[in-house]
Amino acid sequence: MNVKMGRDKMTLTLDETRSFAEQKEDVQNYLNKMSAFFARGNAIIEYEGAELTFFEETQLCEMLDEAFGRRIDFCYKKHPPEGLMRHITAHGERFLKSVKRTVRGGEEIKSNGDLLILGDVNPTAKLEAQGDIYVLGKLRGRAFAGCEGDCEAIVFALEMEPEQIQIANIAGFNDKMSGRGKICTARLNGDTIIIENF
Repeated sequence: MNVKMGRDKMTLTLDETRSFAEQKEDVQNYLNKMSAFFARGNAIIEYEGAELTFFEETQLCEMLDEAFGRRIDFCYKKHPPEGLMRHITAHGERFLKSVKRTVRGGEEIKSNGDLLILGDVNPTAKLEAQGDIYVLGKLRGRAFAGCEGDCEAIVFALEMEPEQIQIANIAGFNDKMSGRGKICTARLNGDTIIIENF
């Protein structure tokens, strides 16, 4: 594995001849030696060389997050899974705002239609959309879907651990919502927010 370093960016050139498990081990071994690089604050990591699937990218991003306390902005290359994209585009021409990075604590992102986050949402961050919210990563902050009263809006996350979810005028907090876990959808059922496996 080769590495190019910038002031606040690192580019990893992955070895195409190695398995994904070996590539992850290569990255982990190298980054363990570079903790001082990340101690300065947030850094951007991108990769080239080997072709990874979207879910392999997600695994790599999660490994980096765990190793460096979520001070990483990981640059995804792949599109979301086809089945999820069909669900997103089922709304026809509704506007879709896409953000390809980690949403940091205290940050707020809004959309006049649907909102797609290709990365994690950290605690105290807030997402707000008139339509649906899709987090292709870990949702640990707050998500407000259907903010103008759309009771059919949903919140989707690859890993659902929110501080709060609100859909239309109904809010649910993390200690009151059942079904939290991986690859889940939150939706309204009457006046209650439920979380189900996708």
